[in-house]
Amino acid sequence: MNISNVLMIGFLIFLSLLIFTYRKKITFHSFGKVLYFGMYKTKVGLKLMDKWAKKYPRILTRLCYLAIGIGFIGMVVVVFDLIKSGYQILTGTSTLSVGLVLPVEAKGVFYVPFLYWIIAIAVIVVIHEFAHGLIARLHKIKVRSSGVAFLGVIIPLIPAAFVEPDEKQLRKASRFKQLSVYAAGPFANIIFGFLCLGLFLLVLNPLTASVYNYEGVQVKDFMGVESPAEISGMAAGEVITQINDVEIKNTEDFLASIEGAKPGDVAEIKTKENSYSVMLEEDPAEKDAFLGIWVTTEKTMKKEGLFSYFIVWVTDLFYWLFLLNLGVGLFNLVPIGPIDGGRMLQTVLERVMHSKHATRVWHTVTFVVLAIILSNIIYAFVG
Repeated sequence: MNISNVLMIGFLIFLSLLIFTYRKKITFHSFGKVLYFGMYKTKVGLKLMDKWAKKYPRILTRLCYLAIGIGFIGMVVVVFDLIKSGYQILTGTSTLSVGLVLPVEAKGVFYVPFLYWIIAIAVIVVIHEFAHGLIARLHKIKVRSSGVAFLGVIIPLIPAAFVEPDEKQLRKASRFKQLSVYAAGPFANIIFGFLCLGLFLLVLNPLTASVYNYEGVQVKDFMGVESPAEISGMAAGEVITQINDVEIKNTEDFLASIEGAKPGDVAEIKTKENSYSVMLEEDPAEKDAFLGIWVTTEKTMKKEGLFSYFIVWVTDLFYWLFLLNLGVGLFNLVPIGPIDGGRMLQTVLERVMHSKHATRVWHTVTFVVLAIILSNIIYAFVG
């Protein structure tokens, strides 16, 4: 068992004990016999929401329009991606769009090391919920409470946070105000994610590059049962140093070396261990040429020391902050049930059709999209 799994188990035990200790102060909402959501209500952050809403009304109002626009664009993008993924599952050429993101190495799970996962989750939920509360206060909608929360399946699993706007006031507000409140959380996550990406690319990545010697790309695994590279005799663990007489030092070099290649082309590949002639085949999902391998950059640290390790750790942290903020922001725009995208869709449907018809369409869309998401998750475990 690796250290990340041990830390996750320890965290779940700690969280369970904490919830048991403060159980009388926690509000529980159950969904069936095993699924539940717990909320520990506080007033943390409410004064800051009021202060910023009063201090920056013009900027925030303009951002509301941007948030709504990006929200609906993001909704279209994720729905299209989900439909594409659903079709690929049915035709046996699936590239998964949705999966569980956990600090546990297991089949069907998108693995994130525990420390990065827990820090990213904390940052994501604080930014997301604060944005909801801030825009609610901008529109004079009361925020009753804020606090920490958790989602549990028998035992608590995923930490979260929340703000609790006055639902009656929110439902009576104009549709613009409702949409801006719903879109604020995903928009804040997406913007913060790209800020992290900018810092990662412009500052941290170049700084980290100076810490390492880059020696090629290591073959970590093969894609599918008929990977062209595996058929050629290449083995996992080999380090690719050259493709078609082009030196390969990192994953960027690797991707550039096969860019523009077509199915049927032959790639002359040299590794530290051997040389191979690999005929590229057509990727069944993307319809372009592929080698059929997962690779990572092979590198060694020039000089080991606390500063070098710290720079590398912070660089990786900002990579995960970008990736997970973007992922959570977009996922929250999926038009299902009570999440932000679902409520945005419901608000628009109620504007263009009778309430009963709007509810029927909303429920249908929720059912279809949820079925696609669940099929992705199940396929990840059994496919």
